[in-house]
Amino acid sequence: MLEEMILSHWSFLDTKCRLAFSTVLFLDNQKTIGVN
Repeated sequence: MLEEMILSHWSFLDTKCRLAFSTVLFLDNQKTIGVN
């Protein structure tokens, strides 16, 4: 039971991290395009 909770919690965090990471990459690309 505890293991399942930990796993779902980690996958939730992983999803948030990926979302944040892709947002940062997206904004970085926008900035680069803006500079060019």
